[in-house]
Amino acid sequence: MIDAMAECRKICRHLHLPLQSGSNRILQRMRRNYTVEDFLEKTDRLRRAVPGIVLTTDLIAGFPGESEADFQATLDAVAAMDPCSAYCFKFSARPGTEAAEFEAPVPEAVIEERQRRLLASVEVRMEAHLKQWVGKRVEVLLDDERNGHIEHYFSARLDGSAEPGALLICDVTGMCRTGLEVHKTVEAGEVS
Repeated sequence: MIDAMAECRKICRHLHLPLQSGSNRILQRMRRNYTVEDFLEKTDRLRRAVPGIVLTTDLIAGFPGESEADFQATLDAVAAMDPCSAYCFKFSARPGTEAAEFEAPVPEAVIEERQRRLLASVEVRMEAHLKQWVGKRVEVLLDDERNGHIEHYFSARLDGSAEPGALLICDVTGMCRTGLEVHKTVEAGEVS
């Protein structure tokens, strides 16, 4: 898959890889079949093969038994992975799942505080990644008259309007909290 992404220009330069936790102990409790080291090695391989790839992830705060050291390992893994964005979930027990029966639940106030810390870490990274695009020229595929995505999957908002489905060449003029602001320079063609 990495080779295909590196060789084929038509593949979006984005992958969503759910890390969940940066603690191998917690990953094992979650019954994940990878370690943090495996995960980070794969993200490094992807970045070497596909320069500029956008990586996003999922993270869970407060999985039963998660210590402060386990949570710090998650923050450290986020720093090493440097995702462009992440979905940060608070653990919530779902009836009928093994995790719902685990001992050592994390207090709700601790879960909420950890989720805030995760979100803060991710938001700083997202802002830094978005800033790197300002001033660049990109292709935008419009989902509707004003909103679309660039080939690296960041959302883009056009300062005018165009036909949904249009593939536009745009200059990135700015950014908002979660995406890019763009100005159409050339219409590259219609996507059918």
